[in-house]
Amino acid sequence: MLFRSGDQRGHSRGAGHDSRQAFSGGDYHDPAWTGFGALRVCNEDLLAPGAALPPQRRANMEILELVLDGSVTGSGADGAAVSLPAGTLHLLSAGHGAEHRLANASATQPARVLRLWLQPDRVNASPAASMLDGTPATDGSWTTLASPDGRDGGLALRLQGRLQRARLAPSAALALPVDPARRVWLQVLAGTVDADGRPLLAGDAVGWDGEAADVRLVAGDAPADLLLLTLPR
Repeated sequence: MLFRSGDQRGHSRGAGHDSRQAFSGGDYHDPAWTGFGALRVCNEDLLAPGAALPPQRRANMEILELVLDGSVTGSGADGAAVSLPAGTLHLLSAGHGAEHRLANASATQPARVLRLWLQPDRVNASPAASMLDGTPATDGSWTTLASPDGRDGGLALRLQGRLQRARLAPSAALALPVDPARRVWLQVLAGTVDADGRPLLAGDAVGWDGEAADVRLVAGDAPADLLLLTLPR
């Protein structure tokens, strides 16, 4: 099991922008943390009221944005602005090239977004964008938010990967079977959870690469919000 402490993530600040980075990027570089298979970016971004990230043109990247708090404006496949309220999961498949923008839609309230960038398994396709309500089921099970070409539900990823989310009640347990033929990344969005004796706080993550495991996740005294990525090796 690979452990990534939320407190040890890279930390960068810009004009109205505060980012915690799991992997190297921009002004932050750590040779020990350059990605996890197809997962190249895992940033938790806090945007001040009215703040925006500089627009960037991207190609051949699956850009996922999960709005945790507040409301933001993102980019459609044609570069047009799209409104993303709290709870929304947005996917921009950049393909052969697309303009990427992200801005706080409110002039009075901050916004918080988790951004995931995944390398696709095909290149130079036409850009595409889609979104859905990323709120997980209320029964404490894994909810599929994205899957390969959308065939198992959720948004359509251009790689053999899956994104799932679960929200656990206090002290509730959830099984996480880990396939040794896959890479698995678990990110704690809120609350605390015990993963087979490893206590995890909000912002912490653990990864498995080539390991077989039947992990038991148990929430702490408050509800736990978990995000799970299953990726090719």
